[in-house]
Amino acid sequence: NGLTTQAIQTAFFELVSKKSADIKLAFIPTAADPEADKTFVDQTIKQLLELGLAPTMIDLKNCLPETIVQTLSSFDVIYVNGGNTFYLLYWALKSGFYEYMKSGKADHQLYVGSSAGSMLTNPTIEVAYWKGWADPSVVKLENLHGLNLVDFYIFAHYGKQWVDIVNEKKKTLNGELYALEDKQALSVINKKVNLI
Repeated sequence: NGLTTQAIQTAFFELVSKKSADIKLAFIPTAADPEADKTFVDQTIKQLLELGLAPTMIDLKNCLPETIVQTLSSFDVIYVNGGNTFYLLYWALKSGFYEYMKSGKADHQLYVGSSAGSMLTNPTIEVAYWKGWADPSVVKLENLHGLNLVDFYIFAHYGKQWVDIVNEKKKTLNGELYALEDKQALSVINKKVNLI
């Protein structure tokens, strides 16, 4: 659920290895568009500002495949916020962001995903169906292929109410599942996974 704890914040700054005032952070709020209540976007921005970061808003709806490299390549951090994972994948594909992340051109950057932004990194975004929170019909997708930046699956906002469905559905996945509570995060460096 973002940089919500001291441990997660410490891990973030260690990974970027720059002072907060020097960190160039692209903030992608696009997934929130279909949500009726978008206050979580403002809360995340407030959280980043309190950490001394100055996020630059990059809405994927305003990006084009031919200019996506120019738009994003100068940032140290790409922070992809939450919302509707299906909508996020649609605009990631349409804007060129999907190809940018897969191309290796972003290898010098730290990707931070919160909620839908974290599930976008999965091999597929099928776990976004499990809760029934996000409406998949807001967009038309040909497939559910995620960025596949990791070889496992993230299930965000885990709690006791999701134990049964997670235990049942994780058997259908082709890979390990990390069910993360709101104050948990994963850091992945050279395929080494650390639970924070």
